Amino acid sequence: MNLRRTTFKNLDPRELPNYSPAEAARYLRMPTSTLRTWIFGQQKDGRGAMSPVLELPDPHTKFLSFINLVEAHVLFSIRKHYNLPLPKIRKAVRYLQTNIGSKHPLVEHKFEISGYDLFIKHLGKLINVSQDGQTAMSEVLKVYLHRIEWDEAGLAKKLFPYILHGVPEANQPKSIIIDPTISGGRPVLAGTGIATRVVAERFLAGESPDVLAKDYNRSRPEIDEILRCEIQLAA
Repeated sequence: MNLRRTTFKNLDPRELPNYSPAEAARYLRMPTSTLRTWIFGQQKDGRGAMSPVLELPDPHTKFLSFINLVEAHVLFSIRKHYNLPLPKIRKAVRYLQTNIGSKHPLVEHKFEISGYDLFIKHLGKLINVSQDGQTAMSEVLKVYLHRIEWDEAGLAKKLFPYILHGVPEANQPKSIIIDPTISGGRPVLAGTGIATRVVAERFLAGESPDVLAKDYNRSRPEIDEILRCEIQLAA
């Protein structure tokens, strides 16, 4: 274990194993079983296995990094709207890795600028969609990519998870943020270091939203947003 700590000591915090599959799936509002398949692959009726889609920073810990979290966010956007099978998604990611020349192409700004066209084109060939279908998929991706903030080097640095149930993706607020350098990479109120879970725990212990707003020097609507986020995560 000490050796592992030494290994990860100088790594970018975005690459550290930090989220269990269940926790990551909760933040992304996706089934844990789907995410686990993307991480560990799947045995198929004893006739061979499907390879994983995401590459973990350390297979021993079986935890996702922030990079993996963002990758899953992008891939789930495609899976959710088009129900593409795992082999097609995996081949499309490999195609991007070859054409963009990156280990994790889905978290790079050049993917947002032009790389997703390659991704869509490859998926389009596999499922034989029309040009209109590719355009529609492009629009879906743009909405999801809008939830990512990039650093100067073009690598994803922050993710704004969806927090409102039943609200279209395009209308979701950006009030909660996941930043691997703040609060251990757990959701916080955007622009602050206030961890949503801590606020929710105080609320569940009996403190009123008005008291919490005063203690944290935030508005009541901001506290309500935090509570909505955590209650929905728990659900």
